[in-house]
Amino acid sequence: MPPRAAVLARRHLFCGALVISLSLIVNTSIALHNGIPQPRVQDEFSYLLAADTFAHGRLTNPTPPFPEHFETPHVLVRPTYMSKYPPAQGLVLAIGQLLSNQPLIGVWFASSAAAAAIYWMLLGFLPDPWSLLGGIAAAIHPQMLAWSQTYWGGSVAVLGSALFIGAWIRLMSQISIRQTIMIGIGLIVLANSRPYEGLILSIPPMLILLKRGIRKLALPLLAVLTIAAVWTGYYNTRITGHALKMPFIEYSSQYDIYPKFWFLPKHPSPPYSSDAIARIHTDYEHGDYDRLRTPAGFLNISIARLWQLLSMYTRPWLLLLLPLAAATALMRDPKIKWIWITLLFFFLGLCAENWFLPNYAAPAMPLMLLLIVAGWRHLWNWPRPARFLASASIFTWLVAAAISAAAPPSPDSLRYGRADLIATHPQLQTGRHLIFVQYEPGHLLHDEWVYNSADLEHADIIWARALGQTADAPVIRYFHDRQVWLVTIGETQLRLDRYP
Repeated sequence: MPPRAAVLARRHLFCGALVISLSLIVNTSIALHNGIPQPRVQDEFSYLLAADTFAHGRLTNPTPPFPEHFETPHVLVRPTYMSKYPPAQGLVLAIGQLLSNQPLIGVWFASSAAAAAIYWMLLGFLPDPWSLLGGIAAAIHPQMLAWSQTYWGGSVAVLGSALFIGAWIRLMSQISIRQTIMIGIGLIVLANSRPYEGLILSIPPMLILLKRGIRKLALPLLAVLTIAAVWTGYYNTRITGHALKMPFIEYSSQYDIYPKFWFLPKHPSPPYSSDAIARIHTDYEHGDYDRLRTPAGFLNISIARLWQLLSMYTRPWLLLLLPLAAATALMRDPKIKWIWITLLFFFLGLCAENWFLPNYAAPAMPLMLLLIVAGWRHLWNWPRPARFLASASIFTWLVAAAISAAAPPSPDSLRYGRADLIATHPQLQTGRHLIFVQYEPGHLLHDEWVYNSADLEHADIIWARALGQTADAPVIRYFHDRQVWLVTIGETQLRLDRYP
């Protein structure tokens, strides 16, 4: 690399600040260009409920009156009213809400911290200039940018994984209390963002640490994890009433038919309060359950998931097959070998899940970027033709990432969100309202409208599930000081009427 770049790369604090600044600037610029995104996905509303709860200084909320009218995907209404998801993403969103009343800013902070953590992790494996290149690649990576414009992203899990792997590689060389605490922090972040995926990613690296007989790590690591376990037990108790029962498990016991893992049996169908809730859990939450239970289906879906994993983290993938291939030549290096082993174990763990979405694989991003940058460096050290290919790969990928960042959001003509309804109906923009929601045949199952804030009863607009005039009447009487509406949502259109 050029001498000036090498001199700059030796200033680690400056380079870390550079990576953070680049991430913040790019994410802010995308939002200014495209507009602050509106939450659309069920999971986003659930995380925003958690954020609003934390921003109000609470861990959970009381069960709302007439809870069957407020049942909605990924949200508990009994025994308390709270998101089913682990708290890390909600805490990040709460930071943005408290600082600027814009939860997305918390996501940008998490993304910039994740990019800086990847840079710090790479310093344990690679020379300074290549680590800086990897940090820049993380800051503008298309998948990281996509997560940074949603409310359910994967940046927090990326942060936890990078801290964990960065501390692990340093502990492989020298025992350090500081790095032991850091590896514990990484595990805590993973456990509170992607618990299952974080667990399977951590198993191979922890096994090699145990194999090396590093027993001096046990006490400080146990102390950090014990503090986290006590807090998690208290958090679970406040929401579910049991220290060992996570909100996710409580929600599953109340609503789910299909388990998280395809090799487990289905649960008996619970009594659902509405047809909409029933269809979500019997149809939409079905996932790949039946196909994965056949050899041919398991093989096809596993190949598809591997392809998704590669294209997601090595986009545009053709440009990065070469450095990934070069990284396989580094298998003689024990550190790189264990990264490959960890990724293989992680992928097998993903194949055990009934569902697969990009944020499930977020903990793998730092490892994939490590292999890519290590491959670039390996090619650079080969004769001149290989160095030219490495330069072309790096330059083309960075340009492609910049083009991806500048691209406008894809139109979604079938989705019509709640913010759009309010914007097109001035009568909803003032006063207090109670809006009942009902769906027509053909409505997209994953397009849910019944979501509310943590302080449900004092919100300007309350969204409730229409269960019929007899069942709705007590709700209308309870919220008697509000204008009452009925929104009917179909496949491509909707209608807002006064409640009859």
